[in-house]
Amino acid sequence: MTIIASGALALQDLGTNTSSTVDNVRLSTSFTAGVDGLLQLKQLNEVGDGQFSVVTVWQGDAYGFVSNMFSSSYIHTAFQLYNGPGFGNWGYSSQSNIGSLGTTGYLSADGTSRSIGGVFWGLPDASPNNVRLFVFALNGTGITGTDASSWSKIEVTTSGGTTVTINRSDLSYDSSENGDSWWYWKGSSGTMYTNVGNLGTPSSSSYTLKVIGGTTTATLNNGIAEEFGGNDSSNVKMSDYYKGAASGYVNTGAGTSGIPTSGNPIAFSDFYGASYVANTLTAVEIQHAAKYQFVSGPRGGNYEHFTHGFGHSYLETVQTSYATISTSIMNDSAQGSIIGSPNMSTFGVGSSFGTLRAILHGTAGPSGASAWVILIVGQTGSNSNAGFTNFVASRSGMTSLTLTRAAADNYNYYTADGGTRLWRWIEPQYGSTSSLSAYDSGSGSSGTRESLIFSGGAGSGSANTTTTSRTTWTIS
Repeated sequence: MTIIASGALALQDLGTNTSSTVDNVRLSTSFTAGVDGLLQLKQLNEVGDGQFSVVTVWQGDAYGFVSNMFSSSYIHTAFQLYNGPGFGNWGYSSQSNIGSLGTTGYLSADGTSRSIGGVFWGLPDASPNNVRLFVFALNGTGITGTDASSWSKIEVTTSGGTTVTINRSDLSYDSSENGDSWWYWKGSSGTMYTNVGNLGTPSSSSYTLKVIGGTTTATLNNGIAEEFGGNDSSNVKMSDYYKGAASGYVNTGAGTSGIPTSGNPIAFSDFYGASYVANTLTAVEIQHAAKYQFVSGPRGGNYEHFTHGFGHSYLETVQTSYATISTSIMNDSAQGSIIGSPNMSTFGVGSSFGTLRAILHGTAGPSGASAWVILIVGQTGSNSNAGFTNFVASRSGMTSLTLTRAAADNYNYYTADGGTRLWRWIEPQYGSTSSLSAYDSGSGSSGTRESLIFSGGAGSGSANTTTTSRTTWTIS
């Protein structure tokens, strides 16, 4: 919940809370708004019996975020603009993908996974049709246009701070546009005309996007302890609610940005609009399981492979092709563990984005000559290559290894386990000079392959290790 934004506020609980109707925000994300200096909408005109010519019915500048929305084939039916005796459907020319969203996926109010294909607006040249265009696209055809199943309105905030609200009810709908469902508008006057103008003419500009699915009833707390904990204790005091205090009530995050840390003045007004932030799990110390197996490889040889870490069986659940060790060994009882048994469901930076399921280091390639690192997080709820920037392995006596999310060679999303995200970093095959290549040793043909990230394996078989030289993994 959240604390009231104004009015009477108690240290513990002031009594009956107030309720109000608020927007049901399904997604709030960063938005890099791009530009395509020339987009053309074309159609065939009949110029004779069975003879046709291609004509441009609209051209201008395209802005926003576009991801494979437009096709050059004549398959589009939205907009229906003409420049002469038009025939059939429409296609786009000079189309390109522009812009990006920090997160494209969200859960609609009815719990369905949705993915945004475009937030596009077009400003025309004077001819042939001097109309502005707008499209909000969701991946997939036939998406029902209701508040619960898709969206009710979007809010785009420009780099200049202008917030433009676009209601679904102000747009037309097409259930099938190049694999997407479109909500679109064209015109030369009215509210949407003004809205499109207010969206501006960005060029790799920093915008934000909110997707809203109707409204919901929000109950606001009128007690600090009621929101952050400690309401059942008679002896809490204001100093317990410093951010980062030993009491553990107030953690760092977006919902507590206005609350001071110890040593600074603190007042009830610092808590207006604040909300509880979970104490997220950002670092884990792994007591790893070590697995080895000889696998048939090139020219009939047998080569030793390894997969060390924790959560081996979970990798086999979502992706069997990455591990070179057999499924039966990956799924045996040796799965490794996390020291201290932390709450794995709070994995994240600032806020949890899922439940940590696996961290593994294993061999790749027919002869196991290279290796990868894999991170798997379940219960994420949406398909989004986001949640952290750096993934760091450290251990006494080992040079720390930093892997950036942006450098992962594979990001995969699976619907299993409430939405599973998998990142893989792999050193290029056969003698790479990448940073990861310094963290495995030996040769498969001689049976000496070994992980240098997870130390203490027996060199053969499959077992949970007992080493005290354990590796800690941290996300930031």
